[in-house]
Amino acid sequence: MKGIVFRMLLDLVEDRFGYQMVDEIIIASNLKSKGVYTSVGTYPYSELIALCTELEKKTGISVEKLHLSFGEYAFNIFKQKYSEFISEFNDIFQFLEHLDSTVHVEVKKLYPEAELPSFTYKRINDKEIELIYKSSRKLAFFAEGLIKGSLSYFQTNAETKVQPLKNDNSNVRFQIKKI
Repeated sequence: MKGIVFRMLLDLVEDRFGYQMVDEIIIASNLKSKGVYTSVGTYPYSELIALCTELEKKTGISVEKLHLSFGEYAFNIFKQKYSEFISEFNDIFQFLEHLDSTVHVEVKKLYPEAELPSFTYKRINDKEIELIYKSSRKLAFFAEGLIKGSLSYFQTNAETKVQPLKNDNSNVRFQIKKI
Protein backbone atom coordinates (compact mmCIF):
# COMPACT_ATOMS: atom_id res chain seq x y z
CA MET A 1 0.00 0.00 0.00
CA LYS A 2 1.33 3.43 -0.91
CA GLY A 3 2.78 5.62 1.79
CA ILE A 4 0.48 8.51 0.92
CA VAL A 5 -2.38 6.48 2.42
CA PHE A 6 -0.46 5.92 5.66
CA ARG A 7 0.51 9.61 5.83
CA MET A 8 -3.12 10.62 5.43
CA LEU A 9 -4.21 8.19 8.15
CA LEU A 10 -1.63 9.48 10.61
CA ASP A 11 -2.54 13.09 9.75
CA LEU A 12 -6.20 12.29 10.41
CA VAL A 13 -5.34 10.70 13.76
CA GLU A 14 -3.25 13.72 14.73
CA ASP A 15 -6.01 16.15 13.68
CA ARG A 16 -8.75 14.30 15.55
CA PHE A 17 -6.94 12.76 18.53
CA GLY A 18 -3.59 14.51 18.88
CA TYR A 19 0.03 13.66 18.24
CA GLN A 20 0.27 11.53 21.37
CA MET A 21 -2.34 9.16 19.93
CA VAL A 22 -0.27 8.84 16.75
CA ASP A 23 2.73 7.79 18.86
CA GLU A 24 0.64 5.40 20.93
CA ILE A 25 -0.85 3.52 17.98
CA ILE A 26 2.51 3.31 16.19
CA ILE A 27 4.22 1.90 19.28
CA ALA A 28 1.35 -0.49 20.10
CA SER A 29 1.24 -1.75 16.49
CA ASN A 30 4.89 -2.90 16.55
CA LEU A 31 5.36 -1.98 12.89
CA LYS A 32 8.28 -3.11 10.76
CA SER A 33 8.40 0.42 9.30
CA LYS A 34 8.33 1.97 12.81
CA GLY A 35 5.60 4.25 11.44
CA VAL A 36 7.96 6.12 9.12
CA TYR A 37 6.25 6.51 5.75
CA THR A 38 7.13 8.42 2.60
CA SER A 39 4.30 9.26 0.23
CA VAL A 40 5.83 7.33 -2.67
CA GLY A 41 7.01 4.34 -0.64
CA THR A 42 5.19 1.02 -0.55
CA TYR A 43 4.36 -0.61 2.78
CA PRO A 44 2.51 -3.73 3.92
CA TYR A 45 -1.27 -3.41 3.98
CA SER A 46 -1.11 -5.24 7.32
CA GLU A 47 0.39 -2.10 8.86
CA LEU A 48 -2.70 -0.08 7.94
CA ILE A 49 -4.90 -2.71 9.55
CA ALA A 50 -2.68 -2.79 12.66
CA LEU A 51 -2.84 1.00 13.04
CA CYS A 52 -6.62 1.06 12.65
CA THR A 53 -7.04 -1.84 15.07
CA GLU A 54 -4.96 -0.07 17.71
CA LEU A 55 -6.89 3.16 17.13
CA GLU A 56 -10.14 1.24 17.65
CA LYS A 57 -8.81 -0.18 20.93
CA LYS A 58 -7.76 3.24 22.19
CA THR A 59 -10.81 5.25 21.08
CA GLY A 60 -13.64 2.71 21.16
CA ILE A 61 -14.59 3.75 17.61
CA SER A 62 -15.12 0.72 15.37
CA VAL A 63 -12.65 0.08 12.55
CA GLU A 64 -15.56 0.40 10.12
CA LYS A 65 -16.44 3.91 11.37
CA LEU A 66 -12.76 4.85 11.36
CA HIS A 67 -12.43 3.69 7.73
CA LEU A 68 -15.55 5.67 6.80
CA SER A 69 -14.16 8.86 8.39
CA PHE A 70 -10.77 8.16 6.86
CA GLY A 71 -12.32 7.88 3.39
CA GLU A 72 -14.05 11.26 3.75
CA TYR A 73 -10.84 12.80 5.05
CA ALA A 74 -8.81 11.24 2.23
CA PHE A 75 -11.15 12.62 -0.43
CA ASN A 76 -10.54 16.12 0.92
CA ILE A 77 -6.79 15.57 0.62
CA PHE A 78 -7.16 14.11 -2.88
CA LYS A 79 -9.25 17.05 -4.07
CA GLN A 80 -6.48 19.43 -2.92
CA LYS A 81 -3.51 17.45 -4.23
CA TYR A 82 -5.08 16.09 -7.40
CA SER A 83 -7.78 18.60 -8.25
CA GLU A 84 -7.09 18.21 -11.97
CA PHE A 85 -8.41 14.63 -11.81
CA ILE A 86 -11.64 15.70 -10.15
CA SER A 87 -12.43 19.16 -11.50
CA GLU A 88 -12.82 17.91 -15.08
CA PHE A 89 -16.13 16.28 -14.10
CA ASN A 90 -19.39 18.22 -13.95
CA ASP A 91 -21.29 16.09 -11.48
CA ILE A 92 -21.00 13.20 -9.07
CA PHE A 93 -22.32 10.54 -11.43
CA GLN A 94 -19.96 11.54 -14.22
CA PHE A 95 -17.09 11.36 -11.71
CA LEU A 96 -18.14 7.95 -10.37
CA GLU A 97 -18.57 6.57 -13.89
CA HIS A 98 -14.95 7.46 -14.63
CA LEU A 99 -13.25 6.12 -11.50
CA ASP A 100 -11.61 3.19 -13.25
CA SER A 101 -11.30 4.58 -16.77
CA THR A 102 -9.86 7.99 -15.89
CA VAL A 103 -9.15 8.60 -12.20
CA HIS A 104 -7.45 5.27 -11.47
CA VAL A 105 -5.52 5.45 -14.76
CA GLU A 106 -4.06 8.78 -13.63
CA VAL A 107 -3.30 7.40 -10.16
CA LYS A 108 -1.42 4.50 -11.79
CA LYS A 109 0.71 7.00 -13.71
CA LEU A 110 1.77 8.59 -10.41
CA TYR A 111 1.99 5.35 -8.42
CA PRO A 112 2.57 2.44 -10.86
CA GLU A 113 2.75 -0.17 -8.09
CA ALA A 114 -0.52 0.91 -6.46
CA GLU A 115 -3.08 -1.86 -6.04
CA LEU A 116 -6.35 -0.10 -6.66
CA PRO A 117 -9.87 -1.39 -6.19
CA SER A 118 -12.08 -1.80 -9.22
CA PHE A 119 -15.43 -0.13 -9.70
CA THR A 120 -18.05 -1.03 -12.24
CA TYR A 121 -21.14 1.08 -12.58
CA LYS A 122 -24.64 0.90 -13.89
CA ARG A 123 -26.56 4.12 -14.46
CA ILE A 124 -30.12 3.35 -13.43
CA ASN A 125 -31.49 6.73 -14.51
CA ASP A 126 -30.48 10.40 -14.25
CA LYS A 127 -30.97 10.31 -10.46
CA GLU A 128 -29.57 6.91 -9.57
CA ILE A 129 -26.36 4.98 -10.08
CA GLU A 130 -25.09 1.64 -8.83
CA LEU A 131 -21.39 1.00 -8.17
CA ILE A 132 -19.83 -2.38 -7.55
CA TYR A 133 -16.64 -2.20 -5.49
CA LYS A 134 -14.13 -5.07 -5.64
CA SER A 135 -10.87 -5.20 -3.75
CA SER A 136 -8.72 -7.79 -2.04
CA ARG A 137 -7.98 -5.07 0.53
CA LYS A 138 -11.57 -5.17 1.79
CA LEU A 139 -11.79 -1.43 2.44
CA ALA A 140 -15.44 -0.96 1.48
CA PHE A 141 -16.04 1.46 4.36
CA PHE A 142 -13.09 3.56 3.19
CA ALA A 143 -14.62 3.53 -0.31
CA GLU A 144 -17.95 4.61 1.18
CA GLY A 145 -16.18 7.51 2.89
CA LEU A 146 -14.60 8.52 -0.42
CA ILE A 147 -18.06 8.45 -2.00
CA LYS A 148 -19.46 10.63 0.80
CA GLY A 149 -16.58 13.05 0.34
CA SER A 150 -17.23 13.21 -3.39
CA LEU A 151 -20.95 13.82 -2.81
CA SER A 152 -20.02 16.78 -0.65
CA TYR A 153 -17.53 18.08 -3.22
CA PHE A 154 -20.14 17.95 -5.98
CA GLN A 155 -22.74 19.46 -3.61
CA THR A 156 -25.09 16.55 -4.15
CA ASN A 157 -27.70 15.43 -1.66
CA ALA A 158 -28.09 11.71 -2.04
CA GLU A 159 -29.14 8.58 -0.26
CA THR A 160 -26.50 5.85 -0.31
CA LYS A 161 -27.42 2.23 0.28
CA VAL A 162 -24.63 -0.25 0.89
CA GLN A 163 -25.09 -3.95 0.22
CA PRO A 164 -22.23 -6.37 0.89
CA LEU A 165 -22.04 -8.97 -1.86
CA LYS A 166 -19.55 -10.99 0.16
CA ASN A 167 -19.26 -11.17 3.95
CA ASP A 168 -15.66 -9.92 3.98
CA ASN A 169 -16.21 -6.42 2.45
CA SER A 170 -14.23 -7.34 -0.66
CA ASN A 171 -17.25 -6.96 -2.92
CA VAL A 172 -19.92 -4.34 -2.17
CA ARG A 173 -22.77 -2.68 -4.06
CA PHE A 174 -23.31 1.04 -3.51
CA GLN A 175 -26.66 2.42 -4.68
CA ILE A 176 -26.60 6.20 -4.83
CA LYS A 177 -29.83 8.08 -5.42
CA LYS A 178 -29.97 11.86 -5.73
CA ILE A 179 -32.57 13.45 -3.48
